[in-house]
Amino acid sequence: MKSNALTKAYAENVFTIKTMRNYLSKNGHKALMETIINRTSIDPVIADEIADAMKTWALSKGSTHFTHWFQPLTGATAEKHDSFIEPDREGECIMAFSGKELVQGEPDASSFPSGGLRATFEARGYTAWDPTSPAFIKEGEKGSTLCIPTVFCAYNGEALDEKTPLLKSMDVLSEQIGRLANLFGIKTKGKRSYPTLGAEQEYFLIDQSAIESAWGSSRFAREGNALFGQWTTSGQGIKAEKSDAWLATFSTPRESVAAYCLNLNTHPSYSIFRVTRAEMRKEGRPQNGAELAMHLEKYSAKGVEYTSLVNNMITRHGLEIADTARLANGPEIVIKLIDAPASPS
Repeated sequence: MKSNALTKAYAENVFTIKTMRNYLSKNGHKALMETIINRTSIDPVIADEIADAMKTWALSKGSTHFTHWFQPLTGATAEKHDSFIEPDREGECIMAFSGKELVQGEPDASSFPSGGLRATFEARGYTAWDPTSPAFIKEGEKGSTLCIPTVFCAYNGEALDEKTPLLKSMDVLSEQIGRLANLFGIKTKGKRSYPTLGAEQEYFLIDQSAIESAWGSSRFAREGNALFGQWTTSGQGIKAEKSDAWLATFSTPRESVAAYCLNLNTHPSYSIFRVTRAEMRKEGRPQNGAELAMHLEKYSAKGVEYTSLVNNMITRHGLEIADTARLANGPEIVIKLIDAPASPS
């Protein structure tokens, strides 16, 4: 498939931000984006407009039904299907989809774990639209369906799915990142933060940058914020003395840290490192910097000797505390690095 055909086909069955812009009014699109970014509530009038836009888009894709799509505590997904078709008084039908149908549904909670007992006339379980996940078309042999990602909760607000705890944890994480940013003088202006990966390697940030930049005193660190000794083949950066190699440079130390994290999380040389980290998370074990450092042998030409150097740095400066570091309740965080006393001769 040619690249232009690939880009055209990509997300063609997803109600993306670009697609919704073509179906919503300016005010409707602005209100929805505000909800997606800042988690604000949606006015019922706007909800009706969004529902009608989704319906129009879905009909253009050949869909006649919609479903609230959610992840109950079964390890699988679940769906409750309804039709856009509504009979009228003249014996014909119209295609309708309201904001109320978009925002909330009532699947049978007793069919899923933790649904509990219920009266036959009570749903006891409700789905609620999650605007942060885009709606999409699911195609099948007998037609296509508009799938609306939702959360699933009990009548008393108790989470009955996998997604609700995730969204709540993202809210808490965003709040704490805002606190951390404030400590470092970063003005977030009330904006939310969004997780894209797991916890980063804070236990390596200090020791590896100290090793690679000689505690920030190297020419590369002073002239180009090169804290982690990352080489580049672009021919741009700082040229190493007595070598044809170039070191990547960065406008700020923050950019250097971001490039370092990207390197560890994407480069094939650190695939075993990432697998080991994932296994720790899956097993519920705390991430151990000393153990993970053993998989950084390809970071330096020194190989295994380099991993010992990193671990010695961790031990000497007591950086093990970074493995379990958490934000304190107090207003400040103070970090002191004290050189270990010289061993008696």
